[in-house]
Amino acid sequence: MSTQMGPRGLIRDNRGCPQQLLPLAPNGATTIGAHFASAGVISSDQSHYAAWSGFTDPGNRFRVDMVLPTALAKVGGGGNGDIPFSCGTASLYVANTTLVSAFDPHVPATFGPVTPPGDYVLRLGWQGGLPGDPRALCSVDLTGRSAGTYSATITATVTII
Repeated sequence: MSTQMGPRGLIRDNRGCPQQLLPLAPNGATTIGAHFASAGVISSDQSHYAAWSGFTDPGNRFRVDMVLPTALAKVGGGGNGDIPFSCGTASLYVANTTLVSAFDPHVPATFGPVTPPGDYVLRLGWQGGLPGDPRALCSVDLTGRSAGTYSATITATVTII
């Protein structure tokens, strides 16, 4: 195993392993709940959003890179098309014990320095970051779509800088 040095020395994850990429723990699948196609556009809110949590050494700065889908596909195929998916320009919420920031998830976001104890959380589409601001939300458009379960993958990569 090689040891990587970062701007503040040896970088280790919460298991003590040398790291450059920080591990993330998903905090459950994102769901928008059950809705009829006639509901049209459905947005994320205080209870329905994507979330990840992690831990790093206090003082570290990191970059978050998101890969977002443009649509959700029907599980098992069929139906009458994918469901369009989009996120606003302030829908990536990054927080630590004392730092809180809203970012555009379509471009890399820089966060830090992380304050003790070193925990952080990423939330995508969480309305609590900017209450009442549509830029903080993610949405799907159910108009004319057939009943079923739709899915896509959202990837968050956190890198020490």
